[in-house]
Amino acid sequence: MVETDVLFRLGHDAEEAGDLPTAVRNFQRSAMLGDPTAMTRLAYMYDVGLGVDEDKSEAMRLYQRAWRIAGNLCAATNIAILYRERGNRRAMFRWFRRAAERGDGDADLDLAKCYLRGLGVRRDGAAGL
Repeated sequence: MVETDVLFRLGHDAEEAGDLPTAVRNFQRSAMLGDPTAMTRLAYMYDVGLGVDEDKSEAMRLYQRAWRIAGNLCAATNIAILYRERGNRRAMFRWFRRAAERGDGDADLDLAKCYLRGLGVRRDGAAGL
């Protein structure tokens, strides 16, 4: 566990310094050792093309792994967003609900929007409040 923490910190510091190749390498190494936070950071880099070529499939794979291993809330919310980008509203709603049920306040807001607009779920103004 200590090694993953060190690798994550090195990745974080490199990203902050603008050294994206070093950040990616350290996040990859930490993720390969099972660190869900590193998986989520690396997934985000693939999601938006930060230091790597944009690869939404790889981002989804890493987000889902971080969720399976540790129930990472950031991963769940970002999975919902990837489903929204794909136009899969039902899957989007389910992932926002998972994140909200675990205490993610931002997901609560997105879930309310789903209920109010009928996105991926039957419109329900009372549930959206």
